[in-house]
Amino acid sequence: MKMQLDYLNFVGRRTAKSFLDKAKRAQRSGRWSEAYEAYRRVLRNDNQRFGILVQMGHMSKELGNFSQAEAHYAEALKLKPEDWDLHVQLGHLYNRSGDLPKAKDWYKRANDIRRTAEISELLNTVGDAPQAVDTSELRRKTLEQMDSRRFQQALPNAQALYEMHGLRDFDVILGHAFRELGRYAEARGMYEKYFERCLSSDSKHLNDACWHLLNILEISDENQEILDLFARLKRHYSKVGNFSDFGGQQAELLQNHIEKLYGVFRM
Repeated sequence: MKMQLDYLNFVGRRTAKSFLDKAKRAQRSGRWSEAYEAYRRVLRNDNQRFGILVQMGHMSKELGNFSQAEAHYAEALKLKPEDWDLHVQLGHLYNRSGDLPKAKDWYKRANDIRRTAEISELLNTVGDAPQAVDTSELRRKTLEQMDSRRFQQALPNAQALYEMHGLRDFDVILGHAFRELGRYAEARGMYEKYFERCLSSDSKHLNDACWHLLNILEISDENQEILDLFARLKRHYSKVGNFSDFGGQQAELLQNHIEKLYGVFRM
């Protein structure tokens, strides 16, 4: 009996993997209905799989079935009520369906979990800020393209918002687009602007700015620049406090990274 159950479990896992691969292929090609059905078949074998529920929500959203997307996201939220990305996706859902008060509420909840420049931009998109009035549609389109990883299409829109409309907060969005397109030097330039902006204003986004700049420097193997970045942070936090101001988990990671790579700046 046990051998039979083990065999059935093996077959179930193998079947689920087959449908999961099919779902991913369909999703990459924009075949949303096919992807949704394949994800649904995967869920038959495990109805508690958080990631599958989220993907079914995404596919429903792409198909314009907003009530179905909402239901899948709600089920996923029960499994991981503090998941930052899921809060953002719920904001996207209501943003796309035109329910801006709900979109703003979910973006705010995401911002309470983890602050990023992207969330600030999304809040501006659905908010009442004067600068959002004339550019709201372009901002919405750009952020939607970034979210769906259509970086080539998003890039000129992000550049227009940053250069023509003077939206300085789009430096980080441009950095992301350049990075994903393999244009690392330009990505670094944007992340440096983001970092300097946050450093000069002692912004709550300094945490986020530091890690994006650190990552692009690591990609480019710029070891001296990484050391210089940490030195600047050391000087900054010696003025305003200490590493605890950087956020508990990030502070520990930062200190470990410094000590592991360079053996300097031990607190």
